[in-house]
Amino acid sequence: MQSNQGPLHENQELQRRLQQLEALLAKSHKAEDALKDERDFNSALLDTLGALVVVLDKEGRIVRFNRACEQSTGCLFQEVQGKVFFDLFLLPEEVQGVKEVFQKLNAGAFPNTHVNHWLTRDGDRRLISWSNTALTDKQGQVEHIIGTGIDISARQQAEEALKQSEAQERDRGCELQGVLEAVPTAIFMAHGSDARYIIGNPAAYALLRLPPGSNFSKSAPEDERPGYKAIKDGRELPVQDLPMQRAITGQTVRDLEYDLVLEDGAIRHVSANAVPLLDDLGRPRGAVAVLTDLTDYKKAQEALLRAHDELEQQVQERTAQLRQQAELIQDLYDNAPCGYHSLDADGVFVQMNNTELKWLGYTRDEVVGRMKFSDILTADSLNSFQKNFPGFKKRGWVNDLEFELFRKDGSTLPVLLSATAIKDEAGNYLMSRSTAYNLGDRKLAERVVKESEARLRYLASRLLTAQEDERKRIAMDLHEDLGQSLAVLKLQLGACRSGFSEEPRETKSGIEMLLSYINEIVDKVRAITCNLRPPVLDLGLTTALNSLVQEFLIDQDMELSLDLCDMNGLFSPEEETGIYRVFQEALTNIFNHAKTNRIVITAKQGEDIVAFKIDDYGQGFDLEEVQVHGAQDRRLGLATMDERVRIMGGSLKILSAKGTGTNVAFNIPIRPIQKTAE
Repeated sequence: MQSNQGPLHENQELQRRLQQLEALLAKSHKAEDALKDERDFNSALLDTLGALVVVLDKEGRIVRFNRACEQSTGCLFQEVQGKVFFDLFLLPEEVQGVKEVFQKLNAGAFPNTHVNHWLTRDGDRRLISWSNTALTDKQGQVEHIIGTGIDISARQQAEEALKQSEAQERDRGCELQGVLEAVPTAIFMAHGSDARYIIGNPAAYALLRLPPGSNFSKSAPEDERPGYKAIKDGRELPVQDLPMQRAITGQTVRDLEYDLVLEDGAIRHVSANAVPLLDDLGRPRGAVAVLTDLTDYKKAQEALLRAHDELEQQVQERTAQLRQQAELIQDLYDNAPCGYHSLDADGVFVQMNNTELKWLGYTRDEVVGRMKFSDILTADSLNSFQKNFPGFKKRGWVNDLEFELFRKDGSTLPVLLSATAIKDEAGNYLMSRSTAYNLGDRKLAERVVKESEARLRYLASRLLTAQEDERKRIAMDLHEDLGQSLAVLKLQLGACRSGFSEEPRETKSGIEMLLSYINEIVDKVRAITCNLRPPVLDLGLTTALNSLVQEFLIDQDMELSLDLCDMNGLFSPEEETGIYRVFQEALTNIFNHAKTNRIVITAKQGEDIVAFKIDDYGQGFDLEEVQVHGAQDRRLGLATMDERVRIMGGSLKILSAKGTGTNVAFNIPIRPIQKTAE
């Protein structure tokens, strides 16, 4: 039995152990299934976490890399598994810092936190905040490093944006405060829903003449209320109708004008605009009002209105004056003593005054817009017009052209015409304006004047000839009668002196005195005779002029340059006398006024004239002053010289200025000499 029991016992023990082993195996399978479930759960949990989870071994190789890490870096776990973490995602400048954190974790200094950047596959930079810990074995040795990170890039950006926004808000607040202080317009602000306290910018306090910080509100407690009044249409506005009180109830006030009567009695006219300030629910939480001081504007407006009225009155008066002037100008235009007309670009009359219409005998309706200027021109005048018109259009003016115009009755009218051209901005010819003078009356007057001048010149010539004849007769009478009588008296006294040689000395001395006096009288008579009729002219003009010059230079310390052509036989006796007298007058002026020591005299014969010049180099004179204000005898002498030359058909020119001497130049034409019957 024992032997039988022994194997049985062993089998039973074996079965028991098999059952235990099966139980252990079952338990082991169950544990493995549970562990697998736990791993799957943990893996799913890691992948569903929003945080970044990285598991590194002791050498820093990646052993776990969750889905959040894949999404953040753009790299799959399979791509980075087993690779050294420091070589993948870190900025070069941050690698050393991360390694130091890793070494501290390996040394048991965990948990800890730090922040560093990750570089993504596309080069983006993400800021990660890490919380780190370690997994150890049974002996406490670190086996794995676990890093849990949160991407704070967006938060950092938001924080920076918030900081920037706060800075901007502060800047805007400072700017707004600066604007409120600098703006010259009064701005008022109320907080709360009752407008019991209103403040303002400096311009507001200045407008109401209140100390800074004062309460502007008329809704304030009675002891705080300001003393100004708001007057509109002659009555004080109730408090509830004031701009800020209306705005605090939600109303908008636009351009409310009223008068502010200040405590010192000053009155300012203002325009108010006010709006409510609303909270998030749209309820009034305050109000803002702007008061614009219109006092100066109103004064300026009133002054402008007064000025406008005055200007309007002046305009009306000026308009009336201009109308009168226009009527006067039109009357002057229509009835001027000269003719006026205007032609368009085609030469058609567009205007003609009454004067010219009367000259031509036409009515305005017959001429204006119907006739051309060329229609009333004679053949010769038309040729002149066609010749001058192109130059007139180019130059823009023409002066003193003579034309003959046909009157309506067929007669002709001589006119002197001047015209100006009117052009546009591009220089294109538009029309002309012309002035015409009636030459019919003028030519008649000129003819009468010329005839009168000829008669006067003839009479003047005859007068000078009569003067010379009278001088000649007087000279002959003096020479033949008085001269001969004096000569006889002289001879008789001489005979008396010879016959009474033994008379007393006193008688002989008296006779000598009488003889001397008679000699002086004879010399004076001879001089008078020469002045009245120079006998030297009988020897010829050239000789007479030489003698005249030499006679004037006797006892004179003066340099003379004399160059006279042979003029004998070139002029009539009357002309020779006239030339002699001109020289005599010129030399007399030099002797009396020039104060010179040099004279140059020339006479040059041309084809049909003889040109005379007398130059002195003395003190000269102001010719215009002498002609206008000079001594009567000097003016008469110059006028006589000019008249003598004009009678002889010549021309005389005198040039002089103070300090430059005097030049007398005249030309006498050489004409055939006609002998008159004796």
